[in-house]
Amino acid sequence: MQTRSVLRLVSFAFVLFTAGVVIFYQMRPVLAYAIYRCLTGADSVLACIDGKPTGFKTTMFGMLYEGNTADLLDRHVLGFGAYEKPELFFLHDVSRGGVFVDIGANKGVHSLFMSKYSKEVHAFEPYEPVLKRFRQAIQANGIKNIFVHPVGLGDKAQRLIFEEPAKDNDGTGSFAFISGSGKHQQLEIVPGDQALEAAGVKIVDLIKMDIEGFERPALEGLRKTLGQSRPIVVFEITIRANNPVLFKSMEQIRSVFPDKYEFFEFGDRNLYTGSYTIDPLDGFINFASESEQHNVIAVPTEKKSDIPLKGPVKNI
Repeated sequence: MQTRSVLRLVSFAFVLFTAGVVIFYQMRPVLAYAIYRCLTGADSVLACIDGKPTGFKTTMFGMLYEGNTADLLDRHVLGFGAYEKPELFFLHDVSRGGVFVDIGANKGVHSLFMSKYSKEVHAFEPYEPVLKRFRQAIQANGIKNIFVHPVGLGDKAQRLIFEEPAKDNDGTGSFAFISGSGKHQQLEIVPGDQALEAAGVKIVDLIKMDIEGFERPALEGLRKTLGQSRPIVVFEITIRANNPVLFKSMEQIRSVFPDKYEFFEFGDRNLYTGSYTIDPLDGFINFASESEQHNVIAVPTEKKSDIPLKGPVKNI
């Protein structure tokens, strides 16, 4: 009898616990999902409670991903399932299965994701510490169609001072924002047209660019590619009125693209579901601002019908 009572008590406690988990998930699905991924992936379960940095191994769209919660990008992969999920879903939605070019690949989240939906991925990243992680992920997942180019892209071949990223955000390394307090090194820059030609790339389907303020020189170095392939380009721009490297007007943005390109940006973005909306860009950028960032989408007029103005919630 005593054993039966214990079993009933355990069963009742399990039912209560399960009901509590279900209710918590219904009330706070994003937090519940993040806790679940942390508990199942983190090297230290205590870190899921006290918030201290921990290494982890998890999955990202079925691929193995290893990271550390000390870094912003990795925290997003662990907590939301990916970094910049709305942008990833947009790239998936407009891909025609051709060549995807990832400029500022960092640890390779966009390249890894798009390797499933592209004929080839050509990834450009000059900073070796993040490249090491990227290469490890490629090897761990047995991916054969990603080609890594350990250089940055600009408007001419040269070596430039690169400010290393902040300790808590590996995505902040930059050729455009050079301070007196950060750590620096010189890294190689090449024109994108030259690098893609050397790699045997003839037609580019999609370009993603996130290079912390160096977008203008990089796009200048891709004029031939943009003119011949007319790809859709998703690129981050940073606005700082006193920095001469950055774009200063919509006219300057239009000037680096061929004729008949239109410009949009992401409106609402849900990092958990990956849903997004797309808005026309004109009027949204204050070029006199001391600090702004926008994720811009450049679209050839003939491909405008391919652009979904609203990305549905989906599971990929």
